[in-house]
Amino acid sequence: MLRKPDYCSSMYHVVGIFKNNGQQYSKLIIDEIDRHGTNIEKARAGYLLEEVLQIKDIRIDEWAKNVQRGGSRKLDPKQPYREIFSERWCLSLNMDLQSMKLLEGIDTAINASICMYRVHKQTLFVTLCK
Repeated sequence: MLRKPDYCSSMYHVVGIFKNNGQQYSKLIIDEIDRHGTNIEKARAGYLLEEVLQIKDIRIDEWAKNVQRGGSRKLDPKQPYREIFSERWCLSLNMDLQSMKLLEGIDTAINASICMYRVHKQTLFVTLCK
């Protein structure tokens, strides 16, 4: 999801999944990113877990020690670089943070590899995650 967020609709969708499910599945997320994540995935996950969800873990601190500065390091890989950045994670925060608040009221779920939104008791299939 963090490597190719456009495979699950967009980075906004990925952020929504983190916001709605990150607390509950934080141990699993941290375990998987720690074992299989690339440095940019660790930076993106670290930012979302630590800054957005306020989750602390010693492994997240280890990820922060290995971040690299670079102009192409962006929270959303498909959006243009913005001057707003996280010094700790060396990421351009190139997403409209106000738009991310729109996702808070949506219950996001993943069932098998299908990403779906449940809105007011109706299920709308948005995209098939590859």
